[in-house]
Amino acid sequence: MATAFYQWYFEADLIQRSGDLTQSDMVIGLLLIVLVFEAARRVMGIALPLICALFLAYGLFGQYLPGDLMHRGYDIDQIVNQLAFGTEGLYGTPTYVSATYIFLFILFGAFLEQAGMIKLFTDFAMGLFGHKLGGPAKVSVVSSALMGTITGSGVANVVTTGQFTIPLMKRFGYKSAFAGGVEATSSMGSQIMPPIMGAVAFIMAETINVRVNLTAGSWDERRIQADVSGALTDEGNIRGRAVYAHENKNSYLDRYSREVNVFYGVLEADLNPDTLFSVGYSLDKNNANSPLWGALPLFDSVGKPTQLSRSTSTAADWSWWNNQEQRTFTELTHNFANGWQAKGNVTYVKKQSDSELFYVFGTPNALTGDGLFGYPSQYSADFHQWIADVSIGGPFSLAGREHELVLGANWYKSKVEELSRYIPKKSVAVSSEQIYNGASPSRRYTEIFNPQKEEGADRQRLDPIEGENYELGIKGELLDGKLNVSAAVFKTKQSNVAESLRFDPVSGKQLYDGADYLSEGYEVEVSGEVLPGLQVMGGYTYVDIQNADHSHGRTYAPKHMLRASTVYRIPQHPQLKVGANLSWQDDIYRSISLADGSGGRIEQDDYAVVGLMAAYDIDPNWSVSANLNNLTNEKYLSSLYWEQGFYAAPRNASMTVSWNY
Repeated sequence: MATAFYQWYFEADLIQRSGDLTQSDMVIGLLLIVLVFEAARRVMGIALPLICALFLAYGLFGQYLPGDLMHRGYDIDQIVNQLAFGTEGLYGTPTYVSATYIFLFILFGAFLEQAGMIKLFTDFAMGLFGHKLGGPAKVSVVSSALMGTITGSGVANVVTTGQFTIPLMKRFGYKSAFAGGVEATSSMGSQIMPPIMGAVAFIMAETINVRVNLTAGSWDERRIQADVSGALTDEGNIRGRAVYAHENKNSYLDRYSREVNVFYGVLEADLNPDTLFSVGYSLDKNNANSPLWGALPLFDSVGKPTQLSRSTSTAADWSWWNNQEQRTFTELTHNFANGWQAKGNVTYVKKQSDSELFYVFGTPNALTGDGLFGYPSQYSADFHQWIADVSIGGPFSLAGREHELVLGANWYKSKVEELSRYIPKKSVAVSSEQIYNGASPSRRYTEIFNPQKEEGADRQRLDPIEGENYELGIKGELLDGKLNVSAAVFKTKQSNVAESLRFDPVSGKQLYDGADYLSEGYEVEVSGEVLPGLQVMGGYTYVDIQNADHSHGRTYAPKHMLRASTVYRIPQHPQLKVGANLSWQDDIYRSISLADGSGGRIEQDDYAVVGLMAAYDIDPNWSVSANLNNLTNEKYLSSLYWEQGFYAAPRNASMTVSWNY
């Protein structure tokens, strides 16, 4: 530190002297060289300092050597100046690269290790070679090579992958010395693999768009998200995008936590100016501990609300639910000269689910609290689906008007494999304490045909939903184009819509019944910059849903909904913007049947939820934002679709740091 401070403090004088060292310069320079030699000895042993000393001696005494080994020689001042104060000595290329690039690679590798990439490498190698002859040794080679693409360091490889591969080889009968030798050789060999993953990441950052978000929030929320997109060729005819997100979070619900990993990647290529080909893949993994399967009882045996606390959960501490969805797709789009477009795509979906869950159902006795039943179960499911879709559409003229026509067809094939085990229900007790110029009109008619997967009381799938939808809308601008306004009226008729009937404890499935509905309503939306720096968005929706007998249907859905938000960038501080949002809906209810055969209903009064936000642009690359949700700490039921339910999240906050390049 003292030598570095000397060089920093006397930087201007050292530059002016330009190699003409003073006595103090010589002392500081020699001290720096000695310290570097000692540091090398402590880290690498005596061999490296001896080799370096030999080369320095050759520089000092080379003029005395015979033949081709002789040179004109360097004096001690030249050597000290070159090593300690020049740009080709101790502060040469190795130090520059270490301080600028290698540090970034090390930091990049640390992020990947914390995100679970090292475990991914070992799991990948284990799945590839673990079942083959000599598998553990091959796992060591492959995982070390993959690790080398991050660090380029043999020592780092031994420390990370070795702690897994060496014990693995020993368990399979390899001698300790041989296991260590295989890992050391594999790790040292990985040094010929430069930190490709880090290098690619930073080289890509020079040519494409990169966005990274780091978020921390209530209930130990931790989230990292990276989004990379841009052209992959100079011509720009091949483009790509990759998104990765990792989240760990607890919950306001007792015992509940989850880990989420999401990846999305897509490549698209212009085969010619009118034809676009794209292929993509997405992965969504969601692992939950103590998930609330089902919901909470909302009323007791006499119809009185249970009034449980928001954090109440009936999930057992041993329960878990892991879900994974993979989706692979390819699409081909061609634009014709007359404005028509043809499109075809094929998608393959694979879903896997494994769980051990605890379901609580029933109605608690108003006096004793008894009457609920526990349903422990284990589920495993695999779902495979192929989907193909082709369509063609475009504009045409008819009867003096312009129209648009879309024709298409789709095909899909699904395969589902399910395995479940359950324990017969047991009684448990749960406490209940707790138009104008420029307007653009539109008309739309749609026929509805939607297959359903829900099962009816006869254990057969319900027939498809059928119906029709009418919509009439208009869009326009106000305030000289500053405010966009749209309005629409709609009417929808649907038959055989799945409605929850009851839970079947024998099969462990929810049963449904088909119902007919008529929906009518309207909606109005506005958005725009009404004043300099002031962005507003808002909307109001009214919908009236009727049963086949014209009585009020789907009473658990609100008739009136209002959404509004605003963001204001402060003129005096353009880096700062603040905002607020509001969501309001009117009251809802659900009819229920009590144990004595009488009827009742559970209600949720109208409520409003308010949120606040603030964001600050530190510089063109860095920004920070904060969000406060449910400002007034409103307590409300998230849904009354079932006769069970749970409360929405209380007041919570989060902060995000973003980097854009």
